[in-house]
Amino acid sequence: MKSFDEFNRQLENLLKKNNLESNHLLLKKENNNLEDNNEKKNPNATEQVNNFIQAIGATAEMALVFYRNVMAAGASTDEATRLTQAFLAAALFGNNGKN
Repeated sequence: MKSFDEFNRQLENLLKKNNLESNHLLLKKENNNLEDNNEKKNPNATEQVNNFIQAIGATAEMALVFYRNVMAAGASTDEATRLTQAFLAAALFGNNGKN
């Protein structure tokens, strides 16, 4: 299993490749603001918030890469949107025991 720092480095490289670095940096800035506020209240909450924000950012970036690749494969906007919606549903909720 890859370390979190290695995953973050790979994500940053992917973002640079797709010209999305500014979105990731904005999330980091928001995360730092939350860290400063929460650190005083509950040190463990800071780490949890940090992990949550990074997970949301990673999921959003994966969805964007998926969408762009579906569009590049020749799908219409409607098809790409529906496939990305299904991708996000699968990533967030999984199979839930259904076949």
